[in-house]
Amino acid sequence: MPADRLLHPRAGHSEKVTQLTDTEYRVWTQYLLSADDFGVMRCSAITLQADNDALATRKTQAIERALERLVAVALVCTFEHQGWRYCYQRDWNRWQKVSYPRGTNNPIPPA
Repeated sequence: MPADRLLHPRAGHSEKVTQLTDTEYRVWTQYLLSADDFGVMRCSAITLQADNDALATRKTQAIERALERLVAVALVCTFEHQGWRYCYQRDWNRWQKVSYPRGTNNPIPPA
């Protein structure tokens, strides 16, 4: 299974996406790359910073604020599992179309 992630050309006209600052947009696109094949990722700046050298140079608090902005504009949702906060995209499969998802250690989001 390739690790490809897709951005639809209409994303540039999305009400949610166009509200983002440049940093928030970078955080959102890195979320798309860092999330597992089900769209789930631990909702933590450290996760994103570990996967992106440019974000690693930014203050952790700035990345955390950007993550909160993604939640505020409803690009991602959050849930808690065993004391940890996770984020996911409700319509992940509609856009990413992962046919053969790889295994994951992340929990399943609520229905």
